[in-house]
Amino acid sequence: MHAVITPSTATRSSPNVARARRRELGLSRNEPRNNARGATSCTAAQISHRNVSSHCAGRPGIARVGDAQPASPPTGAIPRLRARQRRYHERHRTRLNETRRGRDRARYAANRESLLSARREQYRSDQALAERIRARNRAWYERKRDQRREYRRRYWQEHGDELHARSRERNRRRYAEDPRVQLDYYKQWRLQNLERARAYVRVSAHKRRANAAGTHFTFEAWEELLRTHGGRCAYCGSTDHIEADHRIPLCRGGTNEINNILPACRRCNRRKHRKTEDEFRAVLAAEGSNSRA
Repeated sequence: MHAVITPSTATRSSPNVARARRRELGLSRNEPRNNARGATSCTAAQISHRNVSSHCAGRPGIARVGDAQPASPPTGAIPRLRARQRRYHERHRTRLNETRRGRDRARYAANRESLLSARREQYRSDQALAERIRARNRAWYERKRDQRREYRRRYWQEHGDELHARSRERNRRRYAEDPRVQLDYYKQWRLQNLERARAYVRVSAHKRRANAAGTHFTFEAWEELLRTHGGRCAYCGSTDHIEADHRIPLCRGGTNEINNILPACRRCNRRKHRKTEDEFRAVLAAEGSNSRA
């Protein structure tokens, strides 16, 4: 902020200070003086006017006192400007779009977690927005239903093993974190989708029979195997709910022949799941060593 010189302050200032203030205020060196001590002949109002004008000079958006106000744009200038911008964008559409996409990708990569979190929060809190997004997605899928089905079919053919492995790993991790939650979820799902659950069981049984290649142990062979093990589980020695367990599961290339069968209690049979006999015995041995330690 510039100081305003009045005759009273000028008479108390030295000549050097007065000259410096005159230069700051834009006063000419040849302007007349009132007295020998360097006071200018300008009135306080004139000096104040020049002070404001000098302070505002060169600053955008600040008009000096007495400046002419900018004229409004001529009629039709704005539409012509917009039309020129449209023509420019049409000529350089590819380059501009690629630049914008690159900028958006860089911004997304740098702020991915925060952006996704903000979108999820907005989706949960704004029901109208969520419904618009779902309607738009349904309309898009209806237009491209056949293309999406073909794409998923090809993708599963090319990456089926990888997808199954990822799904199994995800399910194991969730089950390990909280088994009760997962069991309750599957139970509720079966109750709500009874026909689909039964269809899954039928398909699973069909796959097991196909993997067994038509071979199967006889009832007499099974009784002999039970007598050999004393009617006990081959893994824990229990006599409750004895079932036929495959040493090498059918899903991993095992057969239904008697030399691939062991008696097992229901608990061990469920825990073994898709493990081989050696793998499951290694798990039991590790659990035993940990409990002794």
